[in-house]
Amino acid sequence: MKKALAILMALAMIVPAVFATGPAPEVTFGLSAKAEVQMIKENTTDTFENSGDASQPVGSFNPKGLKVTEFVTDDWVNFDWAPMSIKAEGKWDAYSATGDDWSWLKVTATWKDLFGFKIDYNYSQDNKELDKDNPVYTGNATVIDSKNTSNEIVATYDKDGVKFWTKYDASDVLDMLSVNVGAQADSFLNDFKEIGFEFTNDEVATKLVYKNVPSAYGATIDAATIEAKNLFGFWTVLLNNSDDIGYRLSLGSDSKIEPPQFKIGADNKIQDPAKKAMNAKNTMKFGDNLTVKATFVVPADKDSHMNISDWLKGDNALVGAEFVLADVGTLGAGAKISQDYVANPAGTSSGPTKLLAQAAADQGKVVKGSAFWFDAKLDKLLGEDKAVYVGVDAQLGYYNKVEDTDKFATDNPTKVAEIQVGNTTVIDLYGETKMKLSDMISFSAGALFSLGTGYDVKAVSGADWTGPDATDKEGTFYSNYTEANVLNELYSITPFELKAQVDVNINDTVAVYVKDNFKANAGALPAFAAPAGAKDVEGYYQKNVLGLGAKLKATEKSSLEVSADINMFLGTPAASDLYTATATDAQKKDIDSFVAEWKSKEFNPFAVKVAYSYKY
Repeated sequence: MKKALAILMALAMIVPAVFATGPAPEVTFGLSAKAEVQMIKENTTDTFENSGDASQPVGSFNPKGLKVTEFVTDDWVNFDWAPMSIKAEGKWDAYSATGDDWSWLKVTATWKDLFGFKIDYNYSQDNKELDKDNPVYTGNATVIDSKNTSNEIVATYDKDGVKFWTKYDASDVLDMLSVNVGAQADSFLNDFKEIGFEFTNDEVATKLVYKNVPSAYGATIDAATIEAKNLFGFWTVLLNNSDDIGYRLSLGSDSKIEPPQFKIGADNKIQDPAKKAMNAKNTMKFGDNLTVKATFVVPADKDSHMNISDWLKGDNALVGAEFVLADVGTLGAGAKISQDYVANPAGTSSGPTKLLAQAAADQGKVVKGSAFWFDAKLDKLLGEDKAVYVGVDAQLGYYNKVEDTDKFATDNPTKVAEIQVGNTTVIDLYGETKMKLSDMISFSAGALFSLGTGYDVKAVSGADWTGPDATDKEGTFYSNYTEANVLNELYSITPFELKAQVDVNINDTVAVYVKDNFKANAGALPAFAAPAGAKDVEGYYQKNVLGLGAKLKATEKSSLEVSADINMFLGTPAASDLYTATATDAQKKDIDSFVAEWKSKEFNPFAVKVAYSYKY
């Protein structure tokens, strides 16, 4: 910290000289704040919520049903003049619920041109807990300060498509410039934090990042990507970059429901023995209308000797094509290719390798295989300011029919047990539209319908689904507890979701909107520790959210947004639904209190958000 102050003092001495030799700096600043208040809540003590002190998770009381759940302010100020600039920015998050979203402060000083290099001094302080072995926030400010303070100097050369940078800890730079220059000369080569290089032109783009961070496997190359453009006039190859492999089309409306992307590959660290592979994305353009894409994960580990069968069973191949129809739109189709094979280890069960590898607790769970999709983005067919998107995809899978597998082993004691395989398919249907109905009114809507086939309770357990009987209902409250909803949870699918939004621009400064989002089988009823005299709960609820909002442009530099969400949870029990036949009056009072607290924690019916932004 002392060395950081020394650097800032040095900058303070430089600044007057800069003012004396050039024009006064241009000062800009901005501020924004956002708050959310949940209302109409039970007056209960919630021991799992922070009371506003980020370092002390304590119980909070919600008087008259009012509860602040979010308060964030994000502000900055920037001084900019010819040779250099200084920017200070900070964020305060009073009600952060996770250990990776706390407050932070950052100061950046930039000398814009020193022999062609831009020199940045960056000091940042955040409250994240970055210890990978202990990722949960501990409340120990000393530990947080030591783990999350960055104090570095970066030199960057960026000209004519060539970018080179080197990053050092600021303390090390001060040591290098100390009186012991000779003793510290090798620090320039030994003590850097990162060295990077990028080059791009019309034919090629490449990036290499070398980090001086020791690790268990000794890797030092953090990123190594290269893109060869327009080979033979139509073919572009991008190596080892997983950020741009999603192939699905999108309309991007306010009511968008994200379809599966079926991505493959990973952010490979090419010297990590566990990730010795390279992503290779190929894009081939045939004229102005047809584009073909194919991405492959190429094994790079010479010791694994991966054969084609093992390569095919992984998520290692993705292909797709897009075709532009004049005055209509774009059609897209593709597939993620995955093909397992049957293994027959001596003396053990025979079957697909992924089912053989399942742990006992996972027996009967679905393993994903190949997937296929077709998209149509009709953004030109209906004329200006109107567009429609439709899509369908199918995810194939397979699972161990446990009951049949056990029966085969029993009926054939002298044979190697064969896993009896069941096949599944999850199908998703999408629809999305956005249109401008007039100069004032615009509309968007999106819908998703999903279903799974080929997988039922009997296939796994051997018994037909019967549902809860009268005896079960004496001790448990069931809501939407059907075989279909149980299977939807196993498939991890939402059977139906609908979004819609209407925007009305009243004038140049005021706009209002109304939106609705309905989700069937939105989730399982959360954990419920039933008190004495109460039934347990099991099943699923539906959720509908009605939102109302207004956006106000106060000036060219400031804006305000106010919105309210009404959350309706369908399928949750009332306290009286949980009384057992033998519950006493005293127990019923306890159940009433317990259910009120449970609902106030898990189901919040009303929320108000306010966001203000000012930029000078």
